[in-house]
Amino acid sequence: MELVSLLKVGGSIKVAILIGVVSFLILQLLFPTSSPYDYYTRLSSAFLSGRICLADNPPWLNELVTIPNVGYCVVYPIAPALLLLPFVALSPQFSQTLGAHIFFGLSSAIVYLLFRRYKKNHVESIIFSLAWSFGTIFLSMSAVGSSWYIAQTIGACFALLSLLVFDEKKPRSFLLTGICISIAAISRLPLHLYVLYFCIRLLWQYKKNWKKLLLGVALLALGFIPLFTIQRLYNFARYKTFGDLGYYLIPGKFNEEDFKDGEFNIKNIPKHAEVLFTKLPKKIDTFPYIVPSHYGLSIFITSPFLILAFLSLLRKKRWPELATIGLIMLLEMSHGTVGFAQFGYRFALDVYPLLFLGFTVEKKTKRFWILFGVLLLFSVIVNLWGLLAFRNDWFIW
Repeated sequence: MELVSLLKVGGSIKVAILIGVVSFLILQLLFPTSSPYDYYTRLSSAFLSGRICLADNPPWLNELVTIPNVGYCVVYPIAPALLLLPFVALSPQFSQTLGAHIFFGLSSAIVYLLFRRYKKNHVESIIFSLAWSFGTIFLSMSAVGSSWYIAQTIGACFALLSLLVFDEKKPRSFLLTGICISIAAISRLPLHLYVLYFCIRLLWQYKKNWKKLLLGVALLALGFIPLFTIQRLYNFARYKTFGDLGYYLIPGKFNEEDFKDGEFNIKNIPKHAEVLFTKLPKKIDTFPYIVPSHYGLSIFITSPFLILAFLSLLRKKRWPELATIGLIMLLEMSHGTVGFAQFGYRFALDVYPLLFLGFTVEKKTKRFWILFGVLLLFSVIVNLWGLLAFRNDWFIW
């Protein structure tokens, strides 16, 4: 009931459902195939059969680790496998890609409701929902729904949901916020830093009332800790350590050139920045003549309209959002690899929910809408091209 009371504004719920269903159906139409990199549905099946890891080791799944007397363990966090459990239970052959499409539709609805929450009218809220769904790399990642991609789809979905349900003036919302962030965090580990974001928001709201501040943080933690603990216990059950160290167990993984300075090192920031800001498409001699590189592609190509959101956050001095975006990107850009194989720069998707808040903080002028419209149209075309690149294997390195 609390969630309904937070969201119900006129016909918003019905419109959100319609947006979610239509977005899901469009993605099904555009990308009807299923990814063979179905780590999570296989792990869901293993859970349903009473195992904590896979019983077999398909040769094309190259990020499994063998644990004696346990099985072949998926090295990723487990939230996607847990969320897909009901679907796999109903249909053992359930497609992981279909699961990603479902969360794509759900995210479209959430973005619409988020903008309605900030008192935007129906039309404006629909526009920004479409911008999120079809003007960013969220489109192609959700379309494919393979190993890393579905994890980021689900992580972004629940990060958005946490922003929707959070209300500094309603302590009952903090518990649900913590649950949403825990799901996001055990889908994508960098999303743990969203906890810091909400703590900063609470500090700003209750800096003169320490009792309410401590209560707010406690409720946030109460929602966050259970699933966080489940992830730690699952790690211990398979690895005999509470840490997320699965990648370190992949034979030869950290002998690769990208990891010569460790998994994370600030020396890696320049190569990430090159992809994020300057990486261009590749030219070929046959149709479609211009194709994306699997190594990555600049955000100025994939979603240039997001620059307007970032500028709005700067102008309005939205330090909680900016600080969290900066910390997450510092962590991501210190990673040994830049995220390939990918369309765009997939690590940036982890901060897109916060970045989108930039569109909620300022009154829109006619000049804004003209510039936004041009950049959004370009972004939609580019991201549809990215989706087709996955469907038709147009990528080169």
